[in-house]
Amino acid sequence: MPITYGCDEQKKIHLLTQYRLYPVVHTVLLRGRSITCCCGQAITGEFYQFDAIDLAGNILNVLFASDACAQDLLRLSQTHGSGPITLLPLFNPMQQMHREIHDESVVQEHSSRRHPLNAEVEEAIYLAVMCEDWPPQQRRVFTELLDRIRRNPTQPVMDWEVKTMNTAISKGGKCLAAMLNVQRERNAGLKHYAFPEISAALKREAARTGLRIHCNL
Repeated sequence: MPITYGCDEQKKIHLLTQYRLYPVVHTVLLRGRSITCCCGQAITGEFYQFDAIDLAGNILNVLFASDACAQDLLRLSQTHGSGPITLLPLFNPMQQMHREIHDESVVQEHSSRRHPLNAEVEEAIYLAVMCEDWPPQQRRVFTELLDRIRRNPTQPVMDWEVKTMNTAISKGGKCLAAMLNVQRERNAGLKHYAFPEISAALKREAARTGLRIHCNL
């Protein structure tokens, strides 16, 4: 169950001292999804999704924060908790949006710093967590890969890491394309995504290991 704590600033500070909040994605709410902000209010627009990680490194829970609450957490993390929370560019999965023109240069700059395989892996993870709720085991796979990409954006992730992500997504019960098709029933403007770099990585891993690997994207 997502973490909620109310609007009190002292409670936010207490939360930052209890957990390391790792930003998974900064995105927009898809129609048909119901998400509660950490303050207890329903999210209706932009939001951050965080993994709440304890001092031992265990992913305990998920925390959703509206744009306003996320800005508070980002501000408070400068002076409280394990360290400043990293600001993420907005991931926009829709064809058109009021922030799109404003953020275009930021998104392009972010994309230009990443290896093409890393860019696809990041997009696949973002889309997966937007479509479904995931247990800690899968979230750990996603978070570790995102952290790897953010630390070394130009160094491509290993093919076996791509396979691990692919397997984690399959444990949701359906492939990513099927998840997105379900979301398109209420979100007609949802972009169509292709993952040629991921497909190539899975083929290389299949050739290396001799295993039959099905792409779950």
